[in-house]
Amino acid sequence: MRHFGNYYFYRTNNPECKELIEKIINRYGLNIGLDMHQKIYLVDDNFVADKIKDLMTIKGDIGLTVKVGLFSGLREDEIVYIHDKETCTNPGCYCYHS
Repeated sequence: MRHFGNYYFYRTNNPECKELIEKIINRYGLNIGLDMHQKIYLVDDNFVADKIKDLMTIKGDIGLTVKVGLFSGLREDEIVYIHDKETCTNPGCYCYHS
């Protein structure tokens, strides 16, 4: 629904369809009882790009964790696990550090 509203606005420069979709979502309570991941909402075309830019500006250990997550697709627990793993400094060694 939200993509169609954005597309219609993009093609016609007429916000009526987008506004109508927002009213339908609100009127029929399509978001009632849903958590943040399930809610229906309208976003502008640059929403994801803007959020990624914001995330990329985070500094320090948290920033590194965020970047590893964005580029690798790993979850936070998995990133913490690999961060805490000791790596072998002996070249050519295939030992396992637990």
